[in-house]
Amino acid sequence: MVLATSYLDEAERAHHVLVLDAGSELASGTADQIVAAMRGTLTVADTRPAGEAGQRAWRREGRWRIWDPRADGGNDRGGSAVRPDLQDAVTVAALARELAYAGAERESR
Repeated sequence: MVLATSYLDEAERAHHVLVLDAGSELASGTADQIVAAMRGTLTVADTRPAGEAGQRAWRREGRWRIWDPRADGGNDRGGSAVRPDLQDAVTVAALARELAYAGAERESR
């Protein structure tokens, strides 16, 4: 059975998840595998961070989620560390793709 949904809390209950972004595969596997593949760390804060960290931040549940791609889990913005779920992992995957694309665009100029 195939179920298409835009609700990631529903997708978390599926045996296998395929996340598409503009028709391209963004992530695939069980929800746990997708979350485990997320690199970096995630923190939450009450205010949006300034500068580069602000480009890696999004609002969720009234607070700012801030992704730091560093594997060491450095936290130079304050905030509290959180354990990511499927929604966070998919957001990070899309954000990482977008930031990589923007970086490649800047380098080609």
